[in-house]
Amino acid sequence: MDIQDLLNESPSKDETTLDSETESRLHRLTADDVDHDQLKDTLEQLAASSRGSEALRHRLASPTNLARLTQIITSESGKPTGSLQPALRCIGNACFEKEDAANTVASLGLDWAVTILHGGDQAIIAITTSVLNNICIQSVEAQKQACKLGLDDDLLYLLTRPDEDDGFASVPLEVVLLIASHRKEVNREGMPSWKAHGTDFTTDVLAWANRTDASLGVENWACMLEITLTYLREPDMQGQVVESKQVDMVWDLLSRNEDLISQQGEAASSGAELDSAEVRRLLKPESMSLTWVLSDLAAHSAFVSNYELENSWLQGVIIDSLRHAPSAVGGATAVMNSHARPNAACQVLGNLLHALPPSSAMPLVQEKALHQPLLAAMASTDDADFLHSATGLLIKLARPSSDICETIASDANLFPALEKLNAHPMQQLKQDALALMRVLGKDSPAVQERLRDIAKDVLVAAAAAQNQEAANGGAPQALTPGSITGVVE
Repeated sequence: MDIQDLLNESPSKDETTLDSETESRLHRLTADDVDHDQLKDTLEQLAASSRGSEALRHRLASPTNLARLTQIITSESGKPTGSLQPALRCIGNACFEKEDAANTVASLGLDWAVTILHGGDQAIIAITTSVLNNICIQSVEAQKQACKLGLDDDLLYLLTRPDEDDGFASVPLEVVLLIASHRKEVNREGMPSWKAHGTDFTTDVLAWANRTDASLGVENWACMLEITLTYLREPDMQGQVVESKQVDMVWDLLSRNEDLISQQGEAASSGAELDSAEVRRLLKPESMSLTWVLSDLAAHSAFVSNYELENSWLQGVIIDSLRHAPSAVGGATAVMNSHARPNAACQVLGNLLHALPPSSAMPLVQEKALHQPLLAAMASTDDADFLHSATGLLIKLARPSSDICETIASDANLFPALEKLNAHPMQQLKQDALALMRVLGKDSPAVQERLRDIAKDVLVAAAAAQNQEAANGGAPQALTPGSITGVVE
């Protein structure tokens, strides 16, 4: 049903009583013989009164009144006069905690919001964002329609503006996230994308995220991260991040998030009124998501041409993080214990080495002895994600030559690390142990002999785990024991 159909309907009798003056204003709202000044005065009075009157909000939420308000806002949004602001307030108040009203507004269309966000003044835009918040919190259909119209891009663009450049820090984070959460399911073909806001949009989003003040609250921080991640998961955005050499800004978000988890944990253990378990529940998933985004960025085809192995960020941050991996994963408490940074560093460096000639890894073993902290960290943790990522990186480090393999195989922590992989209940880690041993022993009889006994233990454990999985009704993975001299692609 469109706006005109709703306006032509006879208003249904409402049992909610209001004073005669307010009833008269509601009548004037939909009357045909009201001039502009009368309409403006009526809307201002209804907007002011509806803030404190549930009865009036209920009446404004009728389909007929919502259609009239939408009609006024649509006609005023391009060339606003004095009626636009109070009409927005009325529709926002009408949708407050009212799902039916929000769904009705969504069915009437939200194109007016696009017009306002693209050309309204700061005050009107601020009101519009609040109105959208009231509507979208109540209506999934409104969220989807707003997403199809690209309102998430428009709202995020406003958020990224510096304060001195007409920034809109008051844009509710929740409404941006609610709208953006439908990006994958909504068909936006033919609609403007974030690219319409210019080539600097990616830079602006990451700069906004990194200057967000975490002291404003863990929930707000987590919401900001999820908004940013929603965009960073998209291939086009990932390509832009890599091409503009801003992967380090994504790493900075991960580091800040891990620091916040640690700080909140320390505060909780010191007796502050903070629930460290709740902090971890909110922020640990964000760290994991940022880790996999960093992995995707490093696996992007353009990464190798924009980030050489000698890059100062790779050398000074990524590799340095791996050097300190043992102390990072071996924290005294679960709160302080952080695998996210070394895990992400393994992903980034491993994906880069995958795209480079095998010989590129030689200095990382011969000169930097990077295998040593990796193995030491693996020997001191049960974290499955880190064990998997570290093993993958070790396989890349072992590719250059048999001499390199023998250097890695002679490390005192190799056996403890392999035992961690073998003892872990996750079947994949046993496969990882086999893959690492095959690479290390490929061209070295000495390494093959050294690893023979533990290789048998891993094969037995892997077969037992596979049989148990099959007995439990799972679909067992094909296990091909092979030889530790086998080739790992």
